[in-house]
Amino acid sequence: EGGFPASQRIALAVEKAQGTLDLLLETCAKKAPALVATEMAVLPLARLAVWAPEDTWVRPLEDWEGVDKAANVSVALRSLTAHVLETYDTPPVLHTALSYKGD
Repeated sequence: EGGFPASQRIALAVEKAQGTLDLLLETCAKKAPALVATEMAVLPLARLAVWAPEDTWVRPLEDWEGVDKAANVSVALRSLTAHVLETYDTPPVLHTALSYKGD
């Protein structure tokens, strides 16, 4: 098997999460443009959509204020994930699961 999931299984997971991903993409285009500026910036959104479907979020996405238009990907992603996932303050070490590492 090679120690990693088959690409078809990955594609199915993303396909199943497509509605959530579309919502994230549309919202981020308006409220955090850095998160949709490049293919690499979008990958954490896909990961978020697959790992945490919209019905598991602690707050509605429409209530997210977004970030300053000049905010970088890391700042924008941190704001988004805190809004939809965190009920309590979360230690910084746990923020890396969805982090963005650009060029």
